[in-house]
Amino acid sequence: MSFFFSTVIFVSLVGAGALWWLASRSIPALDRPSDVLAEIEAARKELQCDYAIVGAGGTLLGLSSDEDLIIVRTPDGTASRLPYNALRAVTLTPTLRSTSVSAGQSRTRRGSQLIGAGAGAALAGPVGALIGGLSGPQQHETKTHSSDHITTLELELFFRDDGLPRVSVVATGNYGALPVKQDAFKDIAARLANIAERNTITPRM
Repeated sequence: MSFFFSTVIFVSLVGAGALWWLASRSIPALDRPSDVLAEIEAARKELQCDYAIVGAGGTLLGLSSDEDLIIVRTPDGTASRLPYNALRAVTLTPTLRSTSVSAGQSRTRRGSQLIGAGAGAALAGPVGALIGGLSGPQQHETKTHSSDHITTLELELFFRDDGLPRVSVVATGNYGALPVKQDAFKDIAARLANIAERNTITPRM
C-alpha cells in the first residue's frame, strides 16, 4: 500500500513540474518584467539617449538630455532626431477594461487623458499627478463593485514638423510586463510634458 501511495505522489509531483515548465515556456520572453527592462536598456543604448521606451510593433522613442533631442525610430528602421523645441504637445491616454464583480461582465473603453500638455492639449492636472495615476486598478464602490484595469497606454507626440507631425507609441503586455512598461511610459511622458509646457512659454523662433 505504501508503495502505491508513493508512486501516486511521485507521478503527481512529476506532472505538476511538467505543467509548470510548460507554462513558463509559454510566456513570451518580452512578457517577463526582467526582459522588458533589458529591452528598454537595449533601446536606450541603441538610440544613445538617457531615457527610452519601446512600443508595440517595435517603435522606439528616446530623450537625449545632453543634446536636447527627441529620437524616434519607426518599425521600418527610419530614425528621426527632433529638437526639444519642435514638440508642440503630448498626451498619455489609457485603454481601460472595466470588470463588474457581481455581474461577471467586462468591457473595454477609452479612458480620460492621464496627461496632456502643450498647445492644443487640455492639461489634465499637474504633471506630478501622473506619477500616482497608474498605481493599479481603480475600485468603484457601487452596487456592481466594478474595477478598472489599464490594458494599454498610448503616448502621442505632436511636432512642429511637416515630415513627422505626430508619433504614437503604445504600451501593451500581460499582467507581469505591463506595469513595468507603464512606469517607463509615465516617466518619459512627464518629461515630455515639461518640455511641451516650456515650449508654450518660450515659443520656437
